[in-house]
Amino acid sequence: MLLNSAQIGHSVPIWDALPPQVLETLGEIDFRVDIDSARPALTELLNRTVLDGGKRLRPMLTLVVGHVLGLKLNDIVPLARAIEQVHAASLAHDDVVDNATQRRGQDSINVQASNKRAVLAGDYLLADVIVNLTRTGNLNLVKEMSDVISALSLGEWLQMDAIEKRSYSSEILEQIFRCKTASVMSWCCLAPALFKHTNIKTVELLRSFGDHLGIAFQLMDDALDGSQASQKDQNLDVENNQVNAVALEFLKDHPEKWKAYQEGQNLASVLENADLSKAVQSVRAQANAKMESAHLILDQLAYFLWPEESLESKMAHLAPLYFIMKLIIDRDH
Repeated sequence: MLLNSAQIGHSVPIWDALPPQVLETLGEIDFRVDIDSARPALTELLNRTVLDGGKRLRPMLTLVVGHVLGLKLNDIVPLARAIEQVHAASLAHDDVVDNATQRRGQDSINVQASNKRAVLAGDYLLADVIVNLTRTGNLNLVKEMSDVISALSLGEWLQMDAIEKRSYSSEILEQIFRCKTASVMSWCCLAPALFKHTNIKTVELLRSFGDHLGIAFQLMDDALDGSQASQKDQNLDVENNQVNAVALEFLKDHPEKWKAYQEGQNLASVLENADLSKAVQSVRAQANAKMESAHLILDQLAYFLWPEESLESKMAHLAPLYFIMKLIIDRDH
């Protein structure tokens, strides 16, 4: 049975806002690396580039899941901080691989320093995350985060393979999305459950929810990139011959363009003056379908965690997660 607000009128503020304690805790987290933990130049570089700004969606999601599970939010601040720092490390590496020049409206980390220093800074940040997670004493958390870091590397490798071989499909793209985006979102969702030492069914439902949420997020990201300029280098993916979900949908609908790309024509020239509106619409529909699957998983979670409670009560428990889902699907940047 799919839970939705129409079933219970307006008595539960499903879309209103996040719990104030989540926003308060999120606002108090210092994501910067301790200036005394390494060479000042290294930590200062990280703190003024990949750790500066951003949506903070990943730590927000971590705190929201902790709230839904009844945890004290201050207890899981190290988890929220860890996943944002891993995300930041991946940005440092991505900027090198993608030859980026801009990140969040300023020079990217590889421009402010160098490719070598950007890679080393990202590596240091990943190591620092693992060291700090071991202090929780929860080896399952460390193991799952190690899997995320492995997945991030694998996803980038698969993407490079696809670019070099000019071999893309919906299945390949979803595998890349699962490694590079959904693995992180899944950790956000399952980590609070592992911290709480809850049952395996709850952990796996949250893992699956995060997987669908992450793929929906990346599909929406591609749809936005296909419909407007973003704060990263405009058309950088296209210039790097990187096919995203929108480009793939367009190429599938235009076999002659697909053939030209596969035979060696630059993606930028293949897509020059292309009307991507139909492809963008298709990718948005795919994102919505993934979000519907995520919604069904939340239904299972609600009936498992609170079997005797009313529908209204179940929805009240899940309201912050519904808000995150809406935030992802409705965002415009």
